[in-house]
Amino acid sequence: KYLVAEWEPQASSACFKRKMASVKETSPPKKASSVKSRRWKRFTHEQIRAKVEQRRDLKCYHTLLMESAVEKDERGIVFDSHHPSWRKLISLVVTQGSENDRRFREELKKRTPDLYTIRQHCRRYGVPPDARGRVWTLLLEEAAVQARVGKPRGDFTKLLPPDDQGLRVIKADVSRTFPYNEMFQRPEVQRELETLLSAYCREYGVQYKQGMNFIFAIFFQLGLPNSRARYHSACLFMETMTGGTFKDSDFGGLQAVFRVFRLLLLYHDPNLCNYLDQYDMVPELYASSWFITLHANRLPVDTLVRLWDALLLDRREDRLLHLFVSLGLLIKRRKGLLNEGVVTLPERLSRLAISSIQEVEELVTEARRKYRPDTPASVRRQLLAIALRPTSVSSPEYQLLESMHCVMVSAEEVVASCYAEKKRRPTSPHTGDGGGAAGAGSPRGAPGTPMARGTAGGDGGGENFGPVKYFVLDCRPEEEYRSGHLACAYHLDPELLFKPEKLNQAARDLASMRGCHFCLCSDRAPPSRNDSPCTMLVLYLLQKGFKFISRLDGGYAACHEAIARQHKSASPSSLRGEGKHGPSPRQGLPGSSRGRGFEMLVDHDPERCVECLRLDAVRAGRRSGRGPGAGVSGTGVGGGGRRLFGMLQARVSDMLFGLAAPASEESSSLEAARGGDTAGGGPGGP
Repeated sequence: KYLVAEWEPQASSACFKRKMASVKETSPPKKASSVKSRRWKRFTHEQIRAKVEQRRDLKCYHTLLMESAVEKDERGIVFDSHHPSWRKLISLVVTQGSENDRRFREELKKRTPDLYTIRQHCRRYGVPPDARGRVWTLLLEEAAVQARVGKPRGDFTKLLPPDDQGLRVIKADVSRTFPYNEMFQRPEVQRELETLLSAYCREYGVQYKQGMNFIFAIFFQLGLPNSRARYHSACLFMETMTGGTFKDSDFGGLQAVFRVFRLLLLYHDPNLCNYLDQYDMVPELYASSWFITLHANRLPVDTLVRLWDALLLDRREDRLLHLFVSLGLLIKRRKGLLNEGVVTLPERLSRLAISSIQEVEELVTEARRKYRPDTPASVRRQLLAIALRPTSVSSPEYQLLESMHCVMVSAEEVVASCYAEKKRRPTSPHTGDGGGAAGAGSPRGAPGTPMARGTAGGDGGGENFGPVKYFVLDCRPEEEYRSGHLACAYHLDPELLFKPEKLNQAARDLASMRGCHFCLCSDRAPPSRNDSPCTMLVLYLLQKGFKFISRLDGGYAACHEAIARQHKSASPSSLRGEGKHGPSPRQGLPGSSRGRGFEMLVDHDPERCVECLRLDAVRAGRRSGRGPGAGVSGTGVGGGGRRLFGMLQARVSDMLFGLAAPASEESSSLEAARGGDTAGGGPGGP
């Protein structure tokens, strides 16, 4: 009785009675879902939504579909295939499908087809099996133009020499390619596959690696006309879709992909990542085939081509889709993995694979709507630049990637997220007694802090940073925080590392906001330092199972500079707003226009802001010719923060294991540190 009310809320009571009368006339037995008859068709709610979206060109599709509905429960809806509305719906779909297919075929026959039309048709109706070879070739040629990759020459006379070590490995692998497929057991097919692999290695100057044979073998099953067409498409696929996996001898590109995959898993599911790390289950042990062959040696051909359809159709927008699909596969199996012991876990991981075509569609949809939008745009660009190009394990980029404890978000993205909807100068959030998180109670009580989480939808490519909203946890010392901070920042005092009880209370307060994207902001300390307060707080939150933990790349200084760049017309010292005590009496440098720029910051006081003092010191040094570091006092800038940082270095192990010194010792140590700073460099720092 609630079918019409839910699916057609605008229906009148008379319409409702007519529909219910028609349902009673053709109603199935009490349990239509249990009757094995061709008359009753059951579809899940997700399948129905997908079909309605796919057939959105048919205005009456939804109406006719629901007119033929006879039963609904939490699993889905049962439809009567003998209902007149169902038969009319089928005829409309067939007619429209024939027309769309005719226009699609005509477009493919053109000398220069419209790739936008082809891509939209394939996304909505799927890639026709008999046209898949042609569609893939067109998409790969477009990708090659974007990547500035030349077309392969296809000179089959220039092959690897007979005594080459790679040629011997090629012959051994060709005989093991898809052993249960009769096509690849024929001698002529094996000889052709060997020729194509040898020609590719010779033309592109790469050493053959295991896994190339499975990628080339897929192009034998697409209906391409001849060997040259197969070689052309396979070479373009290798150059545009596999990144730097096969480009270096030490598999540096593949190692970079593994590091990127672990960071994504840590961001989206830290509990599962910590569990795998506990037993040293690194991605190299279970995900090699996912990224070397893009699942080619683990899936049946009909399932694999559906996955590659999605990868090729989305390559222009997102080249990390295969990472998100693999991430979704691992997280989907998390319940079984967490129940495995240390003995059976490696075997369970090694057998992970996509089970069906339907699961391919589910994983691709989840990757597009969930994992890709919930990953920061700057993180995607950073990981894309590292993972999809040849990388050496000794390069600085790889070393930085290996030392990262969490993903790094750019300052521009955080600033854009914080001030996307704020046109006026924000008010200062009350952080409780002393500015610490423990004294503030729940962070929900802090006004002016956005609580929105990332929504599924849209792509954050380019300068559009996407839907991710950040809740910034400012981990700087209290005196630096009170001299200026972002509007959506909440002070997580690093002194709480000395007080496990209060730190646990702060974590419980933040736990009520799980689902938000937390970005930890620190000073200029490098993110690779294990002993910095921000790093220790990142590790603490990850061990507590908080999702969406990231770190601000460059710290508060990067946000300060990003805001300054938005006002290039003003000099650095003039980019200051009024602090909470009114206009600053500090005289600006020549050419300044006071009151512009840093009004976006909350409680910004240029007399105490470390970054403003640094900018003034650099500018004064340039004017006097003493160099960029002149005028910076060793004890005058952030003395309290530097002394506190030295104390935290001695307490790393205590924080990780939950140990703490007696309260009297902590208070006396902090009093001594503050007293030393006061004696050496003034009260509380600068």
